[in-house]
Amino acid sequence: MAAAEIAQQAVRLLARIREDTARADALLVQLRDGGMSWGDLAAPIDPDDPPARSSAQRRIESARRRLNAP
Repeated sequence: MAAAEIAQQAVRLLARIREDTARADALLVQLRDGGMSWGDLAAPIDPDDPPARSSAQRRIESARRRLNAP
C-alpha cells in the first residue's frame, strides 16, 4: 500500500474517531443531566475496567467542555 493511501486512511479514521467521540460525549452528558449517577456512568465508559467515580466525573465534565467549546 502506498504512503498516500495510508495517509488517506489515517485521515478518514481520525475524522471518524472525532465524530464518534463527539457523539459519545453528547450521550454521556445527556445521561448525567438525566440523573444517572456517577457510578452508573462509569460502567459504559469502560465495561471491562470501570473507572472510579472521580475519573468518570472528570471524563464527563471534560466531555461537557468539549461540547460547549466554540
